[in-house]
Amino acid sequence: MESKNSFWQSRKGHAFDIVVVTAVYFYVILVVAPFEENLALQISAYVLGGFFILYVFFISQYLHKDTAAERGFGNWKTLFIRTDNLKKSAKEVLLIITPLLILGIFVTALILGTLWTPEGGGFSAWLVDQGLLEEENLLIDFFGQFLYYILWGFIQQVLFLSFIHVRLRKVFPTMSRMRISLLTGAIFGSYHLFNFPLVTFTFVSGTIWVWSFYETPNLLTVSISHGLGGTLSSIFVFQKSIGWHMTVGWPGLGWGP
Repeated sequence: MESKNSFWQSRKGHAFDIVVVTAVYFYVILVVAPFEENLALQISAYVLGGFFILYVFFISQYLHKDTAAERGFGNWKTLFIRTDNLKKSAKEVLLIITPLLILGIFVTALILGTLWTPEGGGFSAWLVDQGLLEEENLLIDFFGQFLYYILWGFIQQVLFLSFIHVRLRKVFPTMSRMRISLLTGAIFGSYHLFNFPLVTFTFVSGTIWVWSFYETPNLLTVSISHGLGGTLSSIFVFQKSIGWHMTVGWPGLGWGP
């Protein structure tokens, strides 16, 4: 009979984490977000959101006794960058997977007819408004978005690779690498509902990243890949001119504010 202390190391404990964290996420984007003027809902979102971040980044790994290595981290001496598999991960993620993703983005843009009309992300427009730049500049937009997406990509990969992927492997210890990759990718895509073009893009890219992370867990390389993929897709694919965007939740269906 399992003791109470072993619940967090059990399959039920790992599944519990995925269900609760996912429920909190969808509560925030589907229930709270459409009603920004409701103070009670906003307070609940800040409280739950704060706990969400603390739990995913810190509390969960302690309860489940995860190692830093399996979560793609190094130790404090290396600034938490995992260096023992960095070279292998960089070859696989940055030299193989990322070029394939970029090729997919450009082919998609070519099919959509947006390849030759890139749209900036507005960073240079903000600089123009501040009087720091004379006119909008796509190159500045690219680097501004790239830095943003590396950070945002890191946060997302902690959630999906270090948290959900690790939990799924412990819920389904005999599941194959392919099935775990597809399942994690599907959950990653579902977090982008109801923006179906973005759901498709994140499912495909997420599945590929998980496939690599499964055997070579390294958050740095995947975050860089995510940053570059997110930047190029936002410039060349998800354009206002064709009605595509990167907003999730009800606005993906054209509902809400």
